[in-house]
Amino acid sequence: MTMLEAYARRVLESKGLQHQVALSILRDYIRNTEVEKLIAEIDAIYDLDVLRALWEAGLRRPLYDHVIRRIEILTGRRMT
Repeated sequence: MTMLEAYARRVLESKGLQHQVALSILRDYIRNTEVEKLIAEIDAIYDLDVLRALWEAGLRRPLYDHVIRRIEILTGRRMT
């Protein structure tokens, strides 16, 4: 499990103030990590809920587009 996935899972598993703290930690990790590394970490994610948590954190455009493509691959369909 990558750091990105671990932080995203923490967001999914928490509620209330802990959720907000976990989300803030995930956002900091995304902000401070190179795009190429994040893309590789996104490619290692097979759980759609984890990808949803990344959306909640907010992503820069290239990462957002990559998450969309990853979801399309995992669901076996092309989204329009």
